[in-house]
Amino acid sequence: MKYVAAGLQTRLSVMALAALAIGTSSRPLAQEPIPQPRTSGGCPVESRAFYECATAKAKTFTPPRTPDGAQCPCGSSKLLVRISLRFASAHG
Repeated sequence: MKYVAAGLQTRLSVMALAALAIGTSSRPLAQEPIPQPRTSGGCPVESRAFYECATAKAKTFTPPRTPDGAQCPCGSSKLLVRISLRFASAHG
């Protein structure tokens, strides 16, 4: 019985030292914060600067065209179908 108590005391001492070492480490265990982007779509994220940049980009934007020169729908029809399906399901 005396040997069991000594073994238990040794294990508890090792666990206490491990907890002390982890608790007093100089480097925090938490993750570092994720840096926030300074731009969005090539424009600064500050409100006024973003607005000016985005409106300038919108003025120079040329949508894709089909070979015959007509504006290519390129996904706008899918968007309209999704919107109409949501409207139909919401309004029965």
